[in-house]
Amino acid sequence: MVHRIRSHVVGGGLILASVVPISIRAQPAAVPEPTLATRRSLVARRTSERIVLDGKLDEAAWQRAPVARDFAQVRQDYAPTTRYPSEVRILFDQEYLYVGAFNGDSAGLSSLRMQDLRRDFEASESDVFGVTLGSLGDGRTAFQFQASPLGSQSDVQAFDGGDAFNFNWDALWRVRTTRSDTGWIAEFAIPWRSMRYAPGQTSWDLNLVRNTRRALQWSAWSPYPRQFSSWRLTYAGTLDSLAPPPPRANVRVRPYVLGQTLRDRTPQAFNGVLGDVGGEVIWAPTANSLLEGTVNTDFAQADVDRQVVNLTRFSVFFPEQRQFFLENADLLNAGGITGRYVVQPFFTRRIGLSDEGAPIPILGGARYAYRTGRTTAGALLMQQNAEGDAGRATFGVVRGSQFFGKSTRIGATAVLRQDDADLQNSARRNVVTTVDAITRIGEQVQLNAMVSTSTQDGQTSLAATYFVGRTTPGLYTGLLGALVTRDYAPRTGFVSRSNVFLTSPAVSANVQPAWRPRNVVWFKPGVTTYFYQDPSSLRLQEGIIVSSIEVLHTNGATWKPYHELN
Repeated sequence: MVHRIRSHVVGGGLILASVVPISIRAQPAAVPEPTLATRRSLVARRTSERIVLDGKLDEAAWQRAPVARDFAQVRQDYAPTTRYPSEVRILFDQEYLYVGAFNGDSAGLSSLRMQDLRRDFEASESDVFGVTLGSLGDGRTAFQFQASPLGSQSDVQAFDGGDAFNFNWDALWRVRTTRSDTGWIAEFAIPWRSMRYAPGQTSWDLNLVRNTRRALQWSAWSPYPRQFSSWRLTYAGTLDSLAPPPPRANVRVRPYVLGQTLRDRTPQAFNGVLGDVGGEVIWAPTANSLLEGTVNTDFAQADVDRQVVNLTRFSVFFPEQRQFFLENADLLNAGGITGRYVVQPFFTRRIGLSDEGAPIPILGGARYAYRTGRTTAGALLMQQNAEGDAGRATFGVVRGSQFFGKSTRIGATAVLRQDDADLQNSARRNVVTTVDAITRIGEQVQLNAMVSTSTQDGQTSLAATYFVGRTTPGLYTGLLGALVTRDYAPRTGFVSRSNVFLTSPAVSANVQPAWRPRNVVWFKPGVTTYFYQDPSSLRLQEGIIVSSIEVLHTNGATWKPYHELN
């Protein structure tokens, strides 16, 4: 967990952002929380007609389908209507779920903003249409598919309303777009076999969103408060009359072959051919489960780590970049906190990488993922080869979580690392156990907690983290903390520094006073503090206070002066 305000910076300075025109209102109105009576719904229509994916929506089936319209503006401020209308229809057959959207804009082609054609592009910087689906029926797991006017694709798995998300999930789906002087069309074809859904469920959570970038305006079919996103399914509508086919087995293979020919006329130099082969097999036996196997895993396409000069007392936390470990990563997430101070009982970068980030060959492994509306389970078994002075290591992880009531989830994780004897050490075993929980009080208050133990050489040590936060459209207040004992050492996890008692309160406001200049949308002042103490004596080890104020202008420019006091 991390404070949801952008004040984790070093030093003092100024942050500037790009400029685009927007319009504003004097004071934001409250977004009504939908009830069973007021929740919006859209009927999905079955079609036997062949749908040609061309971005035109000219088949008769599209004209007969029910229409979702009357979007509301949700950012920068809420308004029950928008100047940029959209119309959306949804069809399905035995193979695909089809989504057709017309996004109107009287300014025509010149109004469209598109940054690039990358997969998983930055949605906030482009014109975008997206569909958010809650297909598992748990009200917490969302799958979102987005497209730009040029047909760029983005997809994401989101959990617990956006507390965790995975943009590295790449489903197999297609989209075609067309552009005209009256707006642009996006036509999606999402295969059933690319989705995860609860068998027999005919009604899904649904939201439809659009970003009109030149106006810096997000609109939604079922509006939500601006501090959230469409991943917060409490505010979603419903997609009714669905009839997905029974889940079918789905197998994908991702092999690789590497080859190299060496020619060197130096005496006694090696001349010949070098090669390597390996890959992954992904099998989805049901719509709720996934089994992956890997042999001689290759990470050649992973992004390199950024270069960091570390002048602090804390170890640098580098995020996971490897595709195999990023997919379904949330299922093995054992809780903890991230940000300036990190406590992660399980962290996949400990597998196949040395402490310095150098690759260590992975001989093979397997991973299992299971997810239903209220239950998740995951398991991982990997073995890395001996490298240098280090011996072979085997890793095993098991995790399960269960929802209780409407808003509470409890999870448990067990992690084992077994290192074979090497030149410097005898065989070692490290065991980590974790229990974590998350709950909400309404939609504005959230509580997280985690307790973990590590055991090695007969010695057991403790770590614990917590977070309490309240988020409204105008104010964020939060308290984050951690206790890590001196000998807590998860060898398949990450801790910035042991022997720490952390207390970190934070507050951030969104202020729109009547006296603000006409070219200012809002001011966002905020203060985040970090106090590190010795757990036994409570002696202050280090204190940090970060203060900032973000200013958003009507032309889209953002500037943010900040100051850090140590």
